[in-house]
Amino acid sequence: MAIDPNVKFARLMEEYRVLFRRFVIVELELAATFCDRALNPHLPGEATREATQKEAHLCRNLNNAVKTYESVIRALEGSGQNIETDPEIAAHIRKVRSLLVKLRQSPLASDFAPTAAGSS
Repeated sequence: MAIDPNVKFARLMEEYRVLFRRFVIVELELAATFCDRALNPHLPGEATREATQKEAHLCRNLNNAVKTYESVIRALEGSGQNIETDPEIAAHIRKVRSLLVKLRQSPLASDFAPTAAGSS
């Protein structure tokens, strides 16, 4: 017995929504992790780094966080999904934006000013 194409399409769309939502959350968690790594100089291996290495480390993690955040924002914009209806995604976005602001205020980040869409 064949499955009605409309039913099959509806199932596929629901699977897509679930997977897309999970992708967005994981990517936002990754962006937050990059921010945390850059903000926390007391992680293993950080105490022995020289200032230039610390600055490069901060800039690399900040750049990775911004790229990850921007990719999520682009994906959300292209998806047509309304993030205000998903409090978990909205909370993750607020957290990453807050961490990016903290990073940009860091003395080590003074010469590094990437622009993130929607992060101001």
